[in-house]
Amino acid sequence: MIYRIGRIENLGKCTNLKVLKLRQNLIHKIEGLESNPNIEELELYDNKISEIENIGHLTKLLVLDLSFNKLKRISGLEGLKSIKKLFLSSNTIRKVLR
Repeated sequence: MIYRIGRIENLGKCTNLKVLKLRQNLIHKIEGLESNPNIEELELYDNKISEIENIGHLTKLLVLDLSFNKLKRISGLEGLKSIKKLFLSSNTIRKVLR
């Protein structure tokens, strides 16, 4: 049996977490990362995410992969000054907002 998670949670004690890969799950919302400001690579490939949110505090983020989700617009990236690689393939993006 394959188990898939639906929420990002219980990472409060992982304050030095640098890489988080949660591919092919059932995550609908980016949340639960408030205690993890040191994340440099966040991979949420192939989930159910429809909005880029709750990541502005990840100022050390270098790689963000949100490919194969349900994104219709690009927004919420304003605070990510260190980002080097952004992957958004296979979404239905229609708008890019500043």
